[in-house]
Amino acid sequence: MDTSLPGAEDELVRHVVEACQNAIGLAVAQPSQAIGLAQALQSALTSLQLVQNEVAKGDAGASAVTSNADALARGALKEVLNFASLPGEALAAMAAVERVAPDTAERRNDPPPAVRPKAQTKGVLPLFSVSIGLQI
Repeated sequence: MDTSLPGAEDELVRHVVEACQNAIGLAVAQPSQAIGLAQALQSALTSLQLVQNEVAKGDAGASAVTSNADALARGALKEVLNFASLPGEALAAMAAVERVAPDTAERRNDPPPAVRPKAQTKGVLPLFSVSIGLQI
């Protein structure tokens, strides 16, 4: 399985990794700033996770997030790229990528997920000893 990215995306990933490494190095060199740096990276990660989770929901995702997914993802990545040694170059790498937000299943042409049939539970009691690990 080939996991390589197209050139522009690969370049962006390299800048994001380098920016994170720079932020960690700065936190080690200046411990008094470590909490602020960690909060900035956590904020960006939280935004990226929100976008990913809502986009993954498809039509059920929050429309304010899904309709602005790329702009939200770019804003979060910009916060990370501010830690790059060459922020202008890093931002140019992001600008070269057409879409940084995750694609919806419809955009990727993925088949819809299979629906798992409901298990027959009528007249059957759950085995609590199994679910909580008790030995009888």
